[in-house]
Amino acid sequence: PFGIYGYRIKNGKSNKKAVSIDTIKEIKELDYKVESGLWHAKNYLLFMFNMRGINFIDLAFLTSENLSGERLIYDRTKTRRGDNVKTFNIKLTEEAKHILDYYKDESRIGKLLFPIMADAMQQVEGAALHKRYNYKLARFNSILKQIGKDIGLTTPLSTYVIRHTFATAGIYKGISKLHMGDMLGHVDAKTTEAYFADFDKSVLDEAA
Repeated sequence: PFGIYGYRIKNGKSNKKAVSIDTIKEIKELDYKVESGLWHAKNYLLFMFNMRGINFIDLAFLTSENLSGERLIYDRTKTRRGDNVKTFNIKLTEEAKHILDYYKDESRIGKLLFPIMADAMQQVEGAALHKRYNYKLARFNSILKQIGKDIGLTTPLSTYVIRHTFATAGIYKGISKLHMGDMLGHVDAKTTEAYFADFDKSVLDEAA
């Protein structure tokens, strides 16, 4: 209805966006220069995967107050709408703890666990801070694509792929969609159904 060169509403299911566990292992073995952008991005990627595919925005704003013993406790940013808030309480894996050991710095502004937004929080707030976050996200996804190329990956690597890879791994291990939806922070069963709609039927068949 908007003309041949106008906007179109997408139809059908999107392509599955996930990579294999072996791909995650390959990424883990990549040897980047310490403190380089690629090195930091690899660490963030592995931490996100270990922490149930945590969203990048939540990762960027985690603080030391989100740590309680060997657990990470935080409210998911995306679901902060009225009483509809998903609180995560996740046990840190050994790999996640190892990554955190490097980044812990109580003197970092805002007591942020990771330095992703530290420079921005010194300068801006509100809408300007969110704009800076979007820049950081775009930059991170750009570096992730380079990491993917470094291991010969044909699927463009992104934060979305990391999250879907964790979910797919869970389905392969026989975890129900109900439990996986809870692990991903979905507050509505319909969201979970839509999330898994584009997975290959063979994945669900094998899990069954």
